[in-house]
Amino acid sequence: MSGRKVRVRLVAMGCVMALLIASVPPQTLGHHDGTQLWGSNFGNFCDTTPLSQCVANDANHFYALIDLSAQRQGATQRALSNLYGANSEINVFTSSSSDLKVYEVNSAVNAFAFGQCAPVGAVYGGNEAAHTRWCQPQYIKWNTAVDAASKVNTTAKYNYIGCHEVGHTVGLRHRPGSTSCMLPAPLPPSNPAAVVPSEQNPLASDYTRLNAHYPIP
Repeated sequence: MSGRKVRVRLVAMGCVMALLIASVPPQTLGHHDGTQLWGSNFGNFCDTTPLSQCVANDANHFYALIDLSAQRQGATQRALSNLYGANSEINVFTSSSSDLKVYEVNSAVNAFAFGQCAPVGAVYGGNEAAHTRWCQPQYIKWNTAVDAASKVNTTAKYNYIGCHEVGHTVGLRHRPGSTSCMLPAPLPPSNPAAVVPSEQNPLASDYTRLNAHYPIP
């Protein structure tokens, strides 16, 4: 055992949720390690553009899974609850009024899935130069376009996408050449030779970055 302090709580909507939200102060911190592996301004800026890169605004991550297939819901839930919740300093909750909403879309964006800030009504904070820029709510959109969806054909590949996209929403960036789920897909779905990676989990160093950014008080 590493001695890491673990807190995972799944709670229903209602008065208890409202009290929890009100009682926990934001914890947007300036920690980053100065590399492309962390932060909100590597690859894309934190804005409403698909593929935007943002961090979560505090250590409590409220999410809603909206009309997902069983495979996509399972993979997203695995990343949110089992991976980032159980192995990092992030607490996860379900709520219809969320930091993160997860959908399916048939999109021309040449990606298996992508994230973006809410196009309307998003709240922004943090600092781009400090790699802490955030928006709320963020969206994850699983792409159901034929080129993308037809190549996601195993549980491991679904889990890779879930882990990868959730990782982006809390500040993890691409890790080319690694065995982390943050490994980018080598080719986009429109390429006939495209293969979805099957790395399903973050590396210990990914958790280290999360734990440094979202400490338990």
